[in-house]
Amino acid sequence: MKKTKKIASKTRRFFAYIIDILILDLIIVYPFKNLLESFNLDFNWNNLSQLTQTGNYGLLLTVGLSIGVLSFLYWTLMEWKLKQTVGKMIFNIKVSSEGNLEFWQALVRNISKPINILLLVDILYMLINKTHLRLFDKLAKTEVIEVEK
Repeated sequence: MKKTKKIASKTRRFFAYIIDILILDLIIVYPFKNLLESFNLDFNWNNLSQLTQTGNYGLLLTVGLSIGVLSFLYWTLMEWKLKQTVGKMIFNIKVSSEGNLEFWQALVRNISKPINILLLVDILYMLINKTHLRLFDKLAKTEVIEVEK
């Protein structure tokens, strides 16, 4: 008898995402904050005017792209190899697909995370969709389910 998959709740997914953001902030963003402070720049994501006024556009671009790429790699590689990020592990949920989760699926389902406007569209789609799927889950043919115990 085949067990049915239970789709993970939006609440579990949200809190798993928050845990992952906190982890990424600690292991990826924080070291860049220290780098910017070593240039005697007061680092604050909400007030980037000091960086732009001092002509450090290249540094700002490099930091922003590095954080985005490293964050994207975290989600993509963790889900591809383990089907879970640390946040998903804590909340006993995982990524699932019809067969083996392919790299392209992990890549597609996470493409919205470093791009704010895509992430907004992705989340809005999930909120209005009865199946709890994000748009990029649908495109990747994946879903987030509860881990069987």
